[in-house]
Amino acid sequence: MLTQRVGDDPGDLEAHRLEFEAVLQTVEPLWRLHQMRVGQRFLPEGHPAADVTLVDRWLDEFGRMGYISEQTAAPAEAARRKGEVLGAFCWSLAFPEVFCDADGSWKPGGGFDAVLTNPPWEKVKPDRKEFHAAYDPAIRDFQGRRLAERIRDLHRQNGIAEAWRAYEAGQKALASTLLGLFHHQVATVNGKRTGGDPDLFKFFVDRSHQILRTDGAAGLVVPSGLHSSQGATGLRRLLLDESRMQVLCKFDNERKVFPGTDHRFKFDLIVFHKGGPTSEFPAIFLSWETEEALERMERHPGLVRLTPDLIRAVSPDTLTIPEYRSERDVEIVRKMHARCEPFGTGVMQRWGLQFRTELHMTNDSHLFRDRGWLRRHGCVQLPGERWRSADEAVYASGPYVRRGDGWVRVEDQDDPHAAVVYAGEEYLPLMEGKWIHQFDHCAFAYVSGEGRSQIISRPLSFGEKAAVPHYFVARRDFPQHTHPALGYKVGFRDVARESNERSTIAAVLPAEWPCGHNLPIWVCGSDVRSVCWLAAIKNSLCFDYLFRGNLAGGHLSLFAIRPVPTPDVSAYPDAGRGTAIAVCRLACFTPETASLWEQMASLYPEEMASAWSALCPVVDLVERARLRARIDAIIADLYGLSVEDYAYILSTFFLLDRSQPALPGDRFIRPRRGGRVQDEPRSYITRDLALLSYCEHKGVEPPADIVGFFARVGVNIEPVTGPIRDLRERVDRATALGATAYIVTPSRGYAGAARW
Repeated sequence: MLTQRVGDDPGDLEAHRLEFEAVLQTVEPLWRLHQMRVGQRFLPEGHPAADVTLVDRWLDEFGRMGYISEQTAAPAEAARRKGEVLGAFCWSLAFPEVFCDADGSWKPGGGFDAVLTNPPWEKVKPDRKEFHAAYDPAIRDFQGRRLAERIRDLHRQNGIAEAWRAYEAGQKALASTLLGLFHHQVATVNGKRTGGDPDLFKFFVDRSHQILRTDGAAGLVVPSGLHSSQGATGLRRLLLDESRMQVLCKFDNERKVFPGTDHRFKFDLIVFHKGGPTSEFPAIFLSWETEEALERMERHPGLVRLTPDLIRAVSPDTLTIPEYRSERDVEIVRKMHARCEPFGTGVMQRWGLQFRTELHMTNDSHLFRDRGWLRRHGCVQLPGERWRSADEAVYASGPYVRRGDGWVRVEDQDDPHAAVVYAGEEYLPLMEGKWIHQFDHCAFAYVSGEGRSQIISRPLSFGEKAAVPHYFVARRDFPQHTHPALGYKVGFRDVARESNERSTIAAVLPAEWPCGHNLPIWVCGSDVRSVCWLAAIKNSLCFDYLFRGNLAGGHLSLFAIRPVPTPDVSAYPDAGRGTAIAVCRLACFTPETASLWEQMASLYPEEMASAWSALCPVVDLVERARLRARIDAIIADLYGLSVEDYAYILSTFFLLDRSQPALPGDRFIRPRRGGRVQDEPRSYITRDLALLSYCEHKGVEPPADIVGFFARVGVNIEPVTGPIRDLRERVDRATALGATAYIVTPSRGYAGAARW
């Protein structure tokens, strides 16, 4: 009747309103039923209103009588009120004319013509810090063991523990309910379910697709995790297989496109039609541009056309949509994929590599001890930042009481959470991602502070290299993680954003050193050379370039690494020998790495001294840079890249060499917030040295005019390049100025200005 009246007399708004109210009155019992069914999911188990038979009685009475009796409505009222408070909403009841025919039956392909939304983004999970910050705002700076201790202290106050349990139960029930309603939140990848934490924006994407009519269009502004995070795999399958993607535009908020949002957030603007599959769609990945860039998107030089076959080649498991800046990226990536097998089906299997995490920085924090604790309990420091506790007799005769296999101080005996000290035990350095850098397992030393934002560290020079961590772990608490076969493992920083100076950061570590989960590790097979080969590949500029285009949520994960094409260095004897020896000369600079050197020396006795000494490794920074450039050149050649391809890849690393002296006239220009422009001297020594090394490796004459050479590559460097244009001269002059390639730029959180 409502549809007919609108068609007969579209101007009679009052009549339309009355008809619409009549429709709502007709479906009002169904609204209350919807609220009741939602509310039942959140009531305690055994609550009378949670009785599922109430739903059957409600439907029976509505079908027979058209209304609900008080005998049925009253017992269900508590559940209905709970659903009302939660804001339970049903699209088909709110807009029956959109989803139903005039006779009330479901309309085939019914739904909205268009959906436009900027949904909220918020995890649907209990947040310990957020909840307890209402009682102690400083708790946001705590982490690990200190966070757990502070929460226990708060829970001793009246009502806080009970409030936390109620909040925790409510969040878990909400997440469970939403996951039951939306079927593209969780995906199965290689037999494992992956969905990440439930997030409101992901539910909104799913719902937008549900309420569209067939061929209807949706436009959404959502966090960039939609195209990049592992947890959005199911949604990307929905968009590529059951929808027709029309456009994807990723942009950051550095220019305050969204004025009230933190500048570090990144967003996706997507448009899709319901009904698929997708064949091709234009995409652009903007940075530091205003919303005006959207108006000229079709003419933007960064516009690329992506296809599902390319996405599946780059990321077959999770369908992560790679971020490319131009069609040249697409061309180079296709070439590298054609040349090399994916890591997961190639060298990972042939070299017997296993991906693992060891100790969790929160769940295992009860095992961690700091230096102050070790000293208070009579431990003495050994070489290599290891510690040993006192003998049994010391604790037996001192102010200690036995607890299990260890001892606690008398004043702590009533505290069930007091840390136990083991007699005669060795305590090993706990390695975290923040302490390593490329080919350097002792890059930074802990200085002070607690909590992620409060930690102060300092770079270590080669005259003081040693593990200087924040925490230590008893050897007996780490036996299940040791890997004695080769004595070494390769650790990676977990945080790996594409906007970082370098995204993949790996170091060779002694197998006996425990690692936090923010430093996941690769355990290598029976060939000791695989330790060196893996470190060489993962630290290479080429692998970094491929990996950062396929990052999943800003963290290093097996899903992100598996599809990256990776050359099998072991299949090329000269390359295998060159990279293995070079990595040893870079990485074996402390006594803990002596056995790696000696194992390698037994394989290459003509090139390496048989016994390790402090004279074996290369510690001069300039020589280390040249050695790293040669490693990068070998890896680039194995990828089958031309000099021009490699030059383009080098041009994509914008943040290198910020602490190095610049050649005359060389600059870095970048827009900043508030309409300002960053224009400052900048060194390009890493780019230049790496390119020169590759030219020499390939037997190609280095360019005499680097500006013209990069122009032919498709990169305009003229505005940032001074009068020195000859590549070899640039490297020589920069070296004479004291510029050194491959040096990490000091950042906030570093104490002092020492270079590593």
